Amino acid sequence: MLPSRPWPLWLLTCALLIGFPFQTLVHWLGAMDAGILHPQGDSPGPVLLGTVLFSAMVAPLVLGVGWLCLRHYRPGITLLVWRGERPARSALATAASIVAMAFLLREIVEGIQGRSHWFEYLWPAYLCLWFAWLAAMRAAAVGRSA
Repeated sequence: MLPSRPWPLWLLTCALLIGFPFQTLVHWLGAMDAGILHPQGDSPGPVLLGTVLFSAMVAPLVLGVGWLCLRHYRPGITLLVWRGERPARSALATAASIVAMAFLLREIVEGIQGRSHWFEYLWPAYLCLWFAWLAAMRAAAVGRSA
């Protein structure tokens, strides 16, 4: 069941946008501490700047999807909601979610195989948050009141 108010889902949406640069920073710090980076290698600065810029570029899209799904939020809906009186909306939201979630699930499974350091599990954990967000947005879009 989704929360009774939409603010936890908005909090998750913002956490996803902020979490990408943060998990990259923690990953690079862990890799530097573990000594697996080449001492004469490139600085992690450009990578971190790139993640911040990428998050800023996708923020309007992610926040727009959140707004479209949550603007007529109806409390008490479940993740498996299906509205028979709006089959097109239910089918379209479900199909789009399934495609994105299948991609995420493949990335999560590949991400947890063969890892040897703790920081290498940050990316699959971060993708799990996206998986949950997609499931919640699908349910909110299908179950909304308007």
